[in-house]
Amino acid sequence: MSPVTIKSKDLPKILHQKAGLAASAFVTVRFEKNLITLTPQSALERAITEGLEDLRQGRTYGPFTAKQLDTFLDKHKIGIAKRTRNRT
Repeated sequence: MSPVTIKSKDLPKILHQKAGLAASAFVTVRFEKNLITLTPQSALERAITEGLEDLRQGRTYGPFTAKQLDTFLDKHKIGIAKRTRNRT
């Protein structure tokens, strides 16, 4: 099953504490026979899951030419760290 956000109102506080879940924990839910398993996800797993969902929903940008990319980054005020080359 897909990952879901479990809030403190969805589970009793004692279960949140025993499971070590944060207030709005992101978990994967698995159903096996008469057992429900909640597995907490790391921040990285959550970011990957959200990114994949964005792709499925079509929330993407591009492809860009170099000039279009510069325009897009300027419009959305997204900076790119400038690299310096060590030339010897």
